[in-house]
Amino acid sequence: MEGELAYQYTNLTSDLLKWIKTKLDFINRENNFETIEIKNDEFVKYNQLLHRIRSIYTEFEVKEY
Repeated sequence: MEGELAYQYTNLTSDLLKWIKTKLDFINRENNFETIEIKNDEFVKYNQLLHRIRSIYTEFEVKEY
């Protein structure tokens, strides 16, 4: 179980970091920030991913005690 959590945590954080890097690269290329459009469904998806990452992290903290 703990190995599976570590695997999930690693994959989810990797996916989130890739998405953040992609968005930052896009923003850095834009001159006019008013034209930046990031779809709401993207935020929902990655917000859910972030919540799962936090949940796994909390499970790790609980197992340490």
